[in-house]
Amino acid sequence: MIDYARIYAAQLLELLRPSERAVDAISVDYAAGRERPDDDHPDGGAGSMAGMLAKAARLTPFLVLTERRLLVVDELGDPERQAVTWAVPLERVAVVRHDPRPPVDLGRILVGFDDSSLVRLRAGLLLPFAARRFARAFADLQGNSRPRRGRG
Repeated sequence: MIDYARIYAAQLLELLRPSERAVDAISVDYAAGRERPDDDHPDGGAGSMAGMLAKAARLTPFLVLTERRLLVVDELGDPERQAVTWAVPLERVAVVRHDPRPPVDLGRILVGFDDSSLVRLRAGLLLPFAARRFARAFADLQGNSRPRRGRG
C-alpha cells in the first residue's frame, strides 16, 4: 500500500500552513454518477461542499488530510507545479468513511459535509486498504476509534 503522506512528506510541508501536519494522503478519482447515494442523504449539487470537492477531484488526483483541513492537491511531488487546488477546514467535514461497492469499487470513500451534501470518491478499484486507512485517520482525528462502514 502506497503511503503518499510519507513519500511526499517534504513536498507536502511546502503546501501546508506552519505547524500543520499531513496525517494521510491518497490518490483519488471522481466518476460522475458513481457517488449516487443508496440512502436518503442528498448528493452534492454544484454549489455544495461535496459538489466543489467532486469538481476538484476530477482534475486533481490527491486528497490530503491534515489535523486542520481536507485538501485537494494537484501535481503532488512536482515542486514546480504542485498546488493546493481546494481546501476546507475539518470543522466543515461531517464524515469520511470507507464505503465499498462490491464487486468492484472496493476502495470507495464517502465524504460528507456540514451542509448535508456528500460525494463518493475512489481511492482504488479492487483494493480497499488506502480507503480504510484514510477513513480511520479521519475518525482518529475526530476522537472515534472505529469509523462506520457504509453499505453503498
